[in-house]
Amino acid sequence: MTVDVNNKCICPPNFTQSGLGRCVASADVSSMQLSGYLGDVAYAVTYYSAQDATGQPLGRNITVAESNLFKRFYLKSAIGCRMYQNLQDCQVLANLCVMQLYDEQTIACKLFQELSMNAELMSNQTLSSFYGNEMGWKEDMPWLYYS
Repeated sequence: MTVDVNNKCICPPNFTQSGLGRCVASADVSSMQLSGYLGDVAYAVTYYSAQDATGQPLGRNITVAESNLFKRFYLKSAIGCRMYQNLQDCQVLANLCVMQLYDEQTIACKLFQELSMNAELMSNQTLSSFYGNEMGWKEDMPWLYYS
């Protein structure tokens, strides 16, 4: 990545700017779009049972169409975790799911669950023998969902 005279970050050819001034491969962005894990809804955050400043219920949900935090972190972490098994990016993706209150309908949580459960995308190793036979927990992946 380079910076122009106006202090604007410029990605090299075949790369797309992600949050935090990082560049990701355009092919990876296309793959995420085709898989359904990218789009405007990926950056949306809904606050259920919202309250006003005094704590009184508003009686409705509030949706932020484009969360700056999600725009800054989602794309890089989603690509890094899904396509390169980067464990730090998987941790960030997990934290984004937590910030969505584990809502399984959100893009971050759907992607996290797919990666956690799909042995072809992540390590086949589990820590089940070490952690009380909790089947399906992938090594180094955050443990967000259990039954």
